[in-house]
Amino acid sequence: MLDDLADWVRGLVRAEAQSPLWVVFSTDPPGTETRRLAPGADYFRVRVHRIHLTYESQWFEKYSPMLLVATEFSYDGENVTHPAVIGPAMIERLGRTAPLSSTIAGSVVAGPHPLREGNVRVTVALHRVVRSNSSGEFLGLVEGAAKALDLIGGLTPYTALAKVVVGGVNALTGGDRALIARRDEFVPVVPSYYALISPTSTVDPRSLVVTNGELAQWTDGQLQPFRSADYVLYSIDRVGMEDIDITRLCAIPTVVDGSR
Repeated sequence: MLDDLADWVRGLVRAEAQSPLWVVFSTDPPGTETRRLAPGADYFRVRVHRIHLTYESQWFEKYSPMLLVATEFSYDGENVTHPAVIGPAMIERLGRTAPLSSTIAGSVVAGPHPLREGNVRVTVALHRVVRSNSSGEFLGLVEGAAKALDLIGGLTPYTALAKVVVGGVNALTGGDRALIARRDEFVPVVPSYYALISPTSTVDPRSLVVTNGELAQWTDGQLQPFRSADYVLYSIDRVGMEDIDITRLCAIPTVVDGSR
């Protein structure tokens, strides 16, 4: 089943899809040395900081947005796929009435997990789902199943529940191509922000920065929130030991200072 999940993730980014604009931002202060995550010593976390949807009549009237983030990493000697779903309930609750846009605040979609191997793969796919009472209720159930995913109970029940999430996502999208989709493997893992911007955008990537977890643009000498195109902003970061509940990681050996 683990191999089936990995194959499904690879199929999320279809070859005929137009690639989104891809921009990477360091999380380290300018002039400081970049610190890579050390396998066997560091913990990582994947967080979605912002989804921005430019206002069109089709959004929220005909369609509901659904963001899928699938994180692949090594856990207890196996390659694990962790699917996370952010649906319209969270998006609408946090930003539905914002002028000309919908935004959400940061949301952890994977981790903290120990970095066992030297790589992490992340797939991001933004879909639109035909809006109806039944689809809304079903999407809520899929979101709930994704939130219930927990490796502490072992790989077998975890993988079975992950398959439920995958089946729900497939049913909701009907196999339709994502509006924005990209899959990346990070080797080594370096704490950074990653922006996926609509392929129709004409923005100059050199004018973009990330400030306070939001994508912003320099225009005529002024820094303004970027609002001219749909985008997804996420990050991979290092998690300090003070932010980790060690009791939930006892199923696997942890490495902190080089000793087990």
